[in-house]
Amino acid sequence: MDRVQLNLRLPVPLVAALKTQAQQQGITLTALVEQQLSGDSKPASSDLAAQLAAIEQRLVALEQGRLASPTRVIPAPRPVELPAAPRGSGGPIATAELAGLLSIRRGTLNARIGRAGGAAVGLELNGWRCVALEVPPRGGPARSLWEPVG
Repeated sequence: MDRVQLNLRLPVPLVAALKTQAQQQGITLTALVEQQLSGDSKPASSDLAAQLAAIEQRLVALEQGRLASPTRVIPAPRPVELPAAPRGSGGPIATAELAGLLSIRRGTLNARIGRAGGAAVGLELNGWRCVALEVPPRGGPARSLWEPVG
């Protein structure tokens, strides 16, 4: 039987009484509610026995190595592609400006460039080519300059 989770807001005294009744009968609160809703007055011990037997069978199978233990599946990485290059810009532009034109964060663009092997003259990323690495006049690391391909 398929199960669905149900979230109810019940008065605290009612929940306490239900928990006490379930403990006295030695069953879970879920089983108690199911009994009361289905009209059964006796606990579903046959269901519990069947569940216990199934668990024991799985344990024996695991001990004997018949069942494979669960493994984590790591999906293959997706190919890196940038949006199409907008046309009509004049002259080479810096990476920060390129990120603005492509409507992506500069950090995201830098990460994509890094995955492609780093900024180097001749690197092409979906419509843009790195044409130079220039140190800004105020100093600092070299900046990549980009032009549209074609």
